[in-house]
Amino acid sequence: MNPNDAEVKAKRPTTLKEKFWPSVSTSEEARQSARHGMWAAYTNGILSILVIVAVFISSDVREFVREMLEITPGEQDSILGFLILVVLEAIIFLVLGFAIGKMSRVAAVLALALYFLDRIVMPPANAGGIIFAVAFLWLYALGIRGTFAWHRLTKQG
Repeated sequence: MNPNDAEVKAKRPTTLKEKFWPSVSTSEEARQSARHGMWAAYTNGILSILVIVAVFISSDVREFVREMLEITPGEQDSILGFLILVVLEAIIFLVLGFAIGKMSRVAAVLALALYFLDRIVMPPANAGGIIFAVAFLWLYALGIRGTFAWHRLTKQG
């Protein structure tokens, strides 16, 4: 790509489609798209860790989790099992985020699948949660698109 192409591209107005589904015609554009999936996975991992911290710090959050999981106050094993699953999920998302950053197609697909499965098991409770879930699914889809495009483009070059 010569420097004039970059100037023309920089001056061209961006369409709505390009904002939400950016081009992956160069390896750098593909890498940028994949980073969306990487940061979504990191964010999921960090949010999971925050849930764990909140459960340990706040009795209100602990009660909310008990009500959500329909656990009676005497069933400590159930909330412990929930926390272990959240820890595992956090670790998995953080590892997947790292792997997506290294352009792993498998990690990008697994991150989307795990997030989708997580939303099936614990669906969003309100409109805000649904918007949040759709945004994350979109970010993971961009990550998949970016990793696959990056491999296609680097194999050609």
